[in-house]
Amino acid sequence: MRFIARFHHADTLAQMQSRLRRKGVPTHAMQIEGQRLGEQWVLFVYLDEQVEDALRLLRDPEHVPALSVDVSAFESMRPVDDGRLFAKWVTIVGAVVVLGFVALALLLRLLR
Repeated sequence: MRFIARFHHADTLAQMQSRLRRKGVPTHAMQIEGQRLGEQWVLFVYLDEQVEDALRLLRDPEHVPALSVDVSAFESMRPVDDGRLFAKWVTIVGAVVVLGFVALALLLRLLR
């Protein structure tokens, strides 16, 4: 995944994502600044082979990319981060920390 642009307006970002999607270039956008500092988004292209075409498409909507993919199929194959892995990790770490404190408390009690 490679960075291709930064946007200060959500509408412009949506237009560019739509343009790239129609031309077969899957993208990922993410907000990097909130309203306090002025909203900003960054746009990435998933496939390194499409970076040059994506940059040209941002300037020229008529450009035809050398490599075009079925964006819907591409997106359906990508794993969805639904937070379960993170939740599982936090639960395990939390349990280990609690058990560590319990073991430490028992050890201190035995040493008295």
